Amino acid sequence: MTGTPHDFVPLFAEEARMQLDALDAALHRLEDDAHDEPAIRAAFQAAHSIKGGAAMLDLRGTGQLMGAFEDLLAHLRAGRPHPPGWLSAAFGARDRLIRQLDDLTPGAPPHPDDEAVTRTLRDLLRRPAETGAPHATQAVNGHGPTAPAPDTPPPPVPTPIALPAAVVMDVSALSRDVLARHLRALGYDVRTFDHVPSPLPAALVLISAVLLPGALHAGWPAASLHVLSEDPQARADARARGLPASARPAHDTSLTSLPGHWTPAQRPTTDAP
Repeated sequence: MTGTPHDFVPLFAEEARMQLDALDAALHRLEDDAHDEPAIRAAFQAAHSIKGGAAMLDLRGTGQLMGAFEDLLAHLRAGRPHPPGWLSAAFGARDRLIRQLDDLTPGAPPHPDDEAVTRTLRDLLRRPAETGAPHATQAVNGHGPTAPAPDTPPPPVPTPIALPAAVVMDVSALSRDVLARHLRALGYDVRTFDHVPSPLPAALVLISAVLLPGALHAGWPAASLHVLSEDPQARADARARGLPASARPAHDTSLTSLPGHWTPAQRPTTDAP
């Protein structure tokens, strides 16, 4: 390789973002089925490719992070038991990588945030593994399993707002941000969560398929829900329950390409849960 590592950073960033798209799609598939072997393999290959490029350019924080991520995925790929909280940590590593790609400096020491996320991934492989609980009960971004519905319903939350309200529930920080931006562009006042909160007044609720059972158990009205998943079977299961479902829109999806019923004018006139 001729030239200095700095000369190749733009090319690495471009290729890493392509791998990031593949990694993101694989993680969302694993959100729906934690034992999806092709998705584990795709995520492993993306992490391995990014790690190799980072090593060539002496991008220490990225190489360190992707090395730990690759080890976790290799553990899963080998068919070993899934460590508790692994999916939340995987999304956290993915989100940290996104931030790294905006500030790549060959030879620079790892940022403390790089080391913290790397340590989280390494610690997973030292914990006792899960023995049978389904993936949907894992900790989500530190909030723990979705709690059962309380014995008494929460008091109504008064939210007199001029804009129609929308809620986004998704494990992925990137997905929440993209969805919120789309909804705000459509004219919604948006609240986002990485877990299932108590029901709130909302005309539209976009929810990850993995969080759907918890939302229905907590009392979120089915009429306001739209299920998001990259897994065709998960979307089919949601539609079989009478719920609209689709894949997550990309950040550059035009508003006219979003599902028509997301438009506020086409939503029901009541937003009470």
